[in-house]
Amino acid sequence: MSVIVEDKNKNIILMCKGADSVITERLSKQSLSSKCFLETDRIVTRYANEGLRTLYLSQKTLNRKEWEKWNEEVQQAKLAICHREEKVAAVDEMIEKDMELIGSTAIEDKLQDEVADTIQFAKAAGVKVWVLTGDKIETATNIGFSAGLLDSTMTLHSIEEIDDAELHLKIGNINVELDSKARPSSAHFGPKRKEAIIVAGSSLIKIDEDIEIRELFLKAATRVDVVLACRVSPKQKADVVNLIKKRFPNKTTLSIGDGANDVSMILQAHVGIGILGKEGQQAARSADFAIGQFKFLKPLLFFHGREAYRRNSLLVLYNFYKNFLYVVPQFYFGFYAAFAGQPLYEQLIYQMYNITMTSMPILWYCVYDFQHKKDIDMQMKLPKREL
Repeated sequence: MSVIVEDKNKNIILMCKGADSVITERLSKQSLSSKCFLETDRIVTRYANEGLRTLYLSQKTLNRKEWEKWNEEVQQAKLAICHREEKVAAVDEMIEKDMELIGSTAIEDKLQDEVADTIQFAKAAGVKVWVLTGDKIETATNIGFSAGLLDSTMTLHSIEEIDDAELHLKIGNINVELDSKARPSSAHFGPKRKEAIIVAGSSLIKIDEDIEIRELFLKAATRVDVVLACRVSPKQKADVVNLIKKRFPNKTTLSIGDGANDVSMILQAHVGIGILGKEGQQAARSADFAIGQFKFLKPLLFFHGREAYRRNSLLVLYNFYKNFLYVVPQFYFGFYAAFAGQPLYEQLIYQMYNITMTSMPILWYCVYDFQHKKDIDMQMKLPKREL
């Protein structure tokens, strides 16, 4: 995120904040070789290992001619009819370079109540969990452990390579390892060891560009218990959702987020859920459903969602039955009346039947039809199903 400001001395300054991997690519050579950068990188890594969410801060002083030329190009890009967002992003890249690192931030992001229980409940129901976050790998890993996604018994496969050959080899080795563990062995006893993949955002870009590597990655990702993508941009989050939708058209995707950076991901999924909270209301306004806390995902999916699906299925069948009784007698009466246009019933009877049989069953379903009580339904052991 960048802003351009003019101070009281008429100096034009570009100020930028972002992930360390993103800001590092935009720093000048002088700043990269300075002691400030090395010390900041060491401190940020230590903060990330403690589970804090970190950002780099940088700035750059612009001369007026450079600013005026760039501003003209921005205005032209904003007026473009086709591919406007891509053109604006390309112009932004032109000025976000050769910056100077001025500091970093680290904050503690506490989890809401019952996050781990909700995730475990969803996983027990067969929901495949993917976590797409902009945090560092160290931070995301710590959050994964605290949220119950990862545990000490899991085998963690980390993918951070950006070279195509190295990436192909690494993902291929992961698939070979998963294949070997999938084969029954007389020497292996006890429960199957859980697997998780942790992939960096820079690696995801390369994976998406190569079809063969993408298929290898999807083959591995669909066989592990958890996929954790770190340092991904909002656009990458949406691209991952689109990738899953296209590769597995029979699967239903659900995205849940609480901030503006999750909006694109929420819009691309089949079902989008936004959490109202300190991050603002952008996610909730763009979502199909809005909830106050993450723990409300459990009753939303497994009680209200299930009941709505069941009721709608029955009501669709009911409407076919109602319309059958509504139309078929009149059709057969046409043979008796020689298709003279004579109605079988009075129009008032038709209208009363249609109103009564359309409104009353729906009201009854809303008020009385519950297959299970809410508390019992939340405590019952769910069968293994992949959603």
